[in-house]
Amino acid sequence: MPAIKASATGRIGDENYTGVIAKTVLDALNGLFLTGTLRISLKPTHIALGSGTKVATKYDTALENEFARYPLTQLTQANDITTALVNLPASGANINATEFGMFAGDILIARANVVISKNSNSILNLLWMLTIQEA
Repeated sequence: MPAIKASATGRIGDENYTGVIAKTVLDALNGLFLTGTLRISLKPTHIALGSGTKVATKYDTALENEFARYPLTQLTQANDITTALVNLPASGANINATEFGMFAGDILIARANVVISKNSNSILNLLWMLTIQEA
């Protein structure tokens, strides 16, 4: 069976974060390489923020304490990298988050621990970059 190399990195404002790919996603990708069929959609649809403090692991199936989920503003794919972006305008709410996730519908793709804050006078870009390659 071919090995799968998957990684997720997040960027919030000027800060970069390393995310953990959920085991659900890795299992689905392994199934794709074994059977040639992907049984769940892994197309990113939302980025979520939460206030949980538990360290991100591949066994996470949700954010620990999700408080906001935003539909993607932009989704692009090039050179084995899928980029999911959400732009939060200055007119949005005040935000203090300690966890950050990317979702395909209700399926958590990746999660990272973060330290971010946004006030109603600032703009915030939430960016996930997902790389999946056959090693």
